[in-house]
Amino acid sequence: MLPTLDFATDNGVVEGSAAAGSASQEAVAAWRGVRDDSSIQFDQPPPPEPPDPPFETPEWLKATGESISDAFAGLGAALTGIWPVLQYVLLALLAVGVFALIVYIGSNIIADRRKLDDATVDTGWRPDAKAARALLEEADALAAKGEFAEAIRLILWRSIEDITKAEPRAIIPSNTAREISRFTILSDHARNVFTMIAGHVERGIFAGQSLGREAWEEARSAYDSFAIAGDAR
Repeated sequence: MLPTLDFATDNGVVEGSAAAGSASQEAVAAWRGVRDDSSIQFDQPPPPEPPDPPFETPEWLKATGESISDAFAGLGAALTGIWPVLQYVLLALLAVGVFALIVYIGSNIIADRRKLDDATVDTGWRPDAKAARALLEEADALAAKGEFAEAIRLILWRSIEDITKAEPRAIIPSNTAREISRFTILSDHARNVFTMIAGHVERGIFAGQSLGREAWEEARSAYDSFAIAGDAR
C-alpha cells in the first residue's frame, strides 16, 4: 500500500495518495512514449574498428638504403676531392669528341670525293650507237619544228642519263653540265663535245640567248661525230 502524502494548497490540505497515483501514471506514460520513439537511440553503438598498424620498413630494406646512401656519400666525397683534376679531364674528353666528329665528317667528304675520282677513270665511254641514233631522230624532229634550243637540251640531258647508267657514282646532284664534261669517264673527244653542247644550253637558259639553226647544227654534228660516226660496233 502506497504511503499517503499531504500537499498543502491555498485551500488547505489535499489527500496525498490520490495525487501521487496520478503523477506516477503520467510518468510511466511519458517514459513509455520516449522509449517507443524510434528516433531516439537507447542502445550503445559498437566501438569503432581499431586503426591499421603503421607500416614498418623491413630491416633488409633499411640496410640496403643505408648501404646505397653510404656508397653515394663516399662517391660524392671522392668526386669533390678530385674535381680540380677531373674538370680538366672532362674538358679534354669533350675536345677529343669534337675532334673525332670533325675527322669523321671530313673522312666522309674525302671518301665521297675518292669515289667520284674512282668513277672518273678514263674508260673511253660512249653511248650505245643504236640509242644515239634514236636520240638524234628525236632531236631532229624538234629541230624540224624550229625548236632548236629544245633539241640541243634533249641531247645534253639524255647524254647525262646515259653517263649515269654507265657509272652511277659519276653523277651527284651538285654537278653542273660543265663539271660533268670534265669527268674522266669521258674521252677527250667526248669531253670537248659535252663542253660545247653544255655551253649552248647554258647560254640559252642563263644568258637568255636564242639558240638558232647554227647552234643546233654545231651541237648535232659534234654529238654525231662522237656517238655514231666513229662507231665500229
